[in-house]
Amino acid sequence: MLLPILMGLPAGLMTTVAGMGGGLVLMVVLAAILGPHEALLLSAPALLVGNLHRAVMMRHSIERRLALPFALGALPGALVGGALVMRLPPLVVKIGIVCACVLALVSALWRWKWTPSRRVLPFIALGTGALSALGVGAGLVVSPVLLGAGLRARAYVGTASVVASALHIGRIGGYAHSGKLSWLLLGASAALAAAITVGNVVGARLDGALDARWRERIHYGALACCALAALAALL
Repeated sequence: MLLPILMGLPAGLMTTVAGMGGGLVLMVVLAAILGPHEALLLSAPALLVGNLHRAVMMRHSIERRLALPFALGALPGALVGGALVMRLPPLVVKIGIVCACVLALVSALWRWKWTPSRRVLPFIALGTGALSALGVGAGLVVSPVLLGAGLRARAYVGTASVVASALHIGRIGGYAHSGKLSWLLLGASAALAAAITVGNVVGARLDGALDARWRERIHYGALACCALAALAALL
C-alpha cells in the first residue's frame, strides 16, 4: 500500500503540470516491481480517478469538439485491447511497454504534430484505444493530435484528461473480463487514486509558477527516465 502512495503523488503532479508523463512513469515503475499484468490492473482504476479529477478541475478549458469524438471512438478500442493484453505473455507486454516509452521520447523530441481530418479521427481514436491497453501507448497518438489542433497549457491538459478517462474506462472493462481483478488490487488502486488526486491539486497550484520551458524540461525528463527504466527492467 505504501508504494502506490509514494508513486501517486509525483505522477499526478507531473501530468497536471506537463500534460503527460505521470502515468507513463507510474506504469514503468509498477511493471518493474510487480510485473506488467499486475501493474496494468493496479494502475487503470487509479489513473481513471486521477484523470476525471483533472478534467473537472480544468473543465472550462476543455476543447469539447475534439475531446468527445476522440473519447467515444477510443473507448471500444480500449475495451477490446484490454481483454486481449491480459492473454499475452508478460515478456511480450514488457517489450510493448519499452517500445512505447522509446517512441514517446522520440516523438516528443521531434515535436511531432498531427492534424487528422474529422472523417479519419474516429478510426484513429479506435486504434489509440487498443494501444492504450498497454498502459503507456496512447500518448503517442493523443499528444500529437492535440498539439496539432493548437491546444496548449490548460486546454491541452484538460482535453487530454477527458480522452484518457475514456481510455481507462475501456481498458478496465477489458481487464475485468479476464477475471484477474481482485479486492486487494482494488484497495491498493484506491490508495494510488487518492495520492494521484493530491498530486493533481499540488500540480494545479504550481501551474502558474512554471513557464513553458520548465514544462518541457519536466516532460522530456520524465520520458527519458521512463525509456531508461523500461529498458533496465527488460534486461
